[in-house]
Amino acid sequence: MDAQAWLAEVMNSLKHEEVTRLVVHLWAVWYARHKAIHENQFQSLFLTHSFVECFIGNLEEIKQGSPEVSPTAVHVQHWIRPLAVWQKLMWIR
Repeated sequence: MDAQAWLAEVMNSLKHEEVTRLVVHLWAVWYARHKAIHENQFQSLFLTHSFVECFIGNLEEIKQGSPEVSPTAVHVQHWIRPLAVWQKLMWIR
């Protein structure tokens, strides 16, 4: 079975929320791989997982019409440089 057929079969067998979670995971893994190969920037699995969970949480809040979350609102916090051995992920809420 090729990747496209596998993905189509998986997507047909899942609920909408599960498909969304799968697609965001695949996107995050692709993005981390792209950064590693093309920009020599590596991120931990924990950072990738944290990004996915935050992204899914934001999607759910937007879907529920939460007054605290607006798709066009961006709140930037003061950035603090991480230690050299760490990468920092800033959540925008």
